[in-house]
Amino acid sequence: MTFSIATAEQDQPAATPIRYDGKVTFRNFGERADRKARQIIAAIETCETPQEVDDTLIENDEVLDALFLDFPDLHEGIKDAADGHKAILAHGHDPEPDAAAPASIPTCAGNVLGKAF
Repeated sequence: MTFSIATAEQDQPAATPIRYDGKVTFRNFGERADRKARQIIAAIETCETPQEVDDTLIENDEVLDALFLDFPDLHEGIKDAADGHKAILAHGHDPEPDAAAPASIPTCAGNVLGKAF
């Protein structure tokens, strides 16, 4: 059984394919790379064991290679996130933030609140 679709302009010649000129352009590739890096970091943060973190990195190996070549800062961010999450999982909690030094209290010898002794 065959059928055909009737069109109003059946006398038009068949479309010729466009010849490939060898130029490939990617629009918004930086935005896509950034989005993919954020997705990988989010996947790393959901891992519950260091082995899962390693498996996530292996699953995204080709993307990591591409980011390393074109966007090394994004690649480094993913590696830092993986290392940080592994450290968190190894210790069982968030690492302690650096304790900030208490602010020094300004003192003047012999002068308290503008009054001299």
